[in-house]
Amino acid sequence: DPDAPRRNTPPERWMLTSRTLVLDLDGGTLGGLEADGGVLLDGEALHVEGATLRFVRALGSLWLEGGAQPVRARMGNARSESRLVARAVRVALDANGPTWVLASGPVQAVLVQADAKRPGHAERYEVDCPGNVRLTDSELVAETPTTWVRRSERDAPDAPWGATSDVWADRFTIGGSGLLALGGQAGAGGVRTLTATGPNTTFRSGEGTRRVDMWCERIEVDVPAGRAVLSGKPGRDVLVHFESGYDVELMRASFDFRTGEVEDLEAGRAILRRER
Repeated sequence: DPDAPRRNTPPERWMLTSRTLVLDLDGGTLGGLEADGGVLLDGEALHVEGATLRFVRALGSLWLEGGAQPVRARMGNARSESRLVARAVRVALDANGPTWVLASGPVQAVLVQADAKRPGHAERYEVDCPGNVRLTDSELVAETPTTWVRRSERDAPDAPWGATSDVWADRFTIGGSGLLALGGQAGAGGVRTLTATGPNTTFRSGEGTRRVDMWCERIEVDVPAGRAVLSGKPGRDVLVHFESGYDVELMRASFDFRTGEVEDLEAGRAILRRER
């Protein structure tokens, strides 16, 4: 995009290893290459492993296929825990590194972001999608039914990941900034929103008797605020099942995305609010 702001980062340098390598040279300029067998491409902003690789300079794109094993990619620098596993991956590149990634399903992706205000604290978003996933610096999009996203957090780098919040839906959009380099250092972008849509959208959070399961048409999550808003449509209300022993149908509901605690419940003209 010529109108997009330029990234103020140094040019990316790459190291490539493989069993065979064919270069397309034109007057000393690399026009493309093909690598086969045990391919490993390592850079500051992207690290990928696969069976075969093809790069076309004119298109600014590289293609990786995994063969018998899936392609594995790490987004961000060597400290990053954000990664992606897929059947095949296409990566668009400029002089500063990747600008978008298209992964062919099934795809498993993990986005981990450190908290600049809470040293050692981190959030993790796991994505399991049977179809394709597109990842840019500002969003991750998955549009295949039964895609699953799980959120968890931890208080220290060596601590186990804690309680989870799970969402299943036909379509997901995870929005934010710096997603292609997420996880390398605290404060370097992060996940800001999560939107899930589809007639079978499901949300589960909480543990034990505090667990809550919800079915709806749409979920919108404000990640920094930790607030999930669920909505239905005429004839298909939000259905909420509390593990403590009762069900309720609502027009709209909002919950703490981390714990499943009720914030607002809206049924017709009656609104029930949790005491603060």
